Amino acid sequence: MTTKPSTRVKDVEEKVDQVVDKAAEEVKEVVDKTADAVGAAVKKASKTAEKAAQSAEDAAEKVTKKGKEALSELENSVFGQFLEHQKKSVAETNKALQALIPQGVKDHSASAYKEAMEGYRTLFNGLIDEIVDSLEKVKIEPKEEKAAKPKATKKKSV
Repeated sequence: MTTKPSTRVKDVEEKVDQVVDKAAEEVKEVVDKTADAVGAAVKKASKTAEKAAQSAEDAAEKVTKKGKEALSELENSVFGQFLEHQKKSVAETNKALQALIPQGVKDHSASAYKEAMEGYRTLFNGLIDEIVDSLEKVKIEPKEEKAAKPKATKKKSV
């Protein structure tokens, strides 16, 4: 007894459906296992990063504390007091020298400086323009560009 072709096709279709379903289940299992493994790795990395950040924060706090202590010791020392007086001395000397220069001289000096800078800017811009123009005149054109340009014909004078 032979089976009909339509029955064979149905049997094959059922087998294919079973194989596809089984493969889908296996893929789902692998994906679930992989997702779990990745999740665990992310959690572990996150904890490690948190620990490292906390260690760095603690170290920064210790360094800051030690730096403040050292600065406080320096400021309270005789040498630290000497340095503070020297800073104030330099600042006061600067103010004294500034007071010797009349305001008009300061204003005109600033204007003269601005004009001088503008003059140099103009000079350098002009030089750059001339250099660029000179380079354009001596520029060698590639053979392709020469071939593409029509040659000028000379007119004979009569």
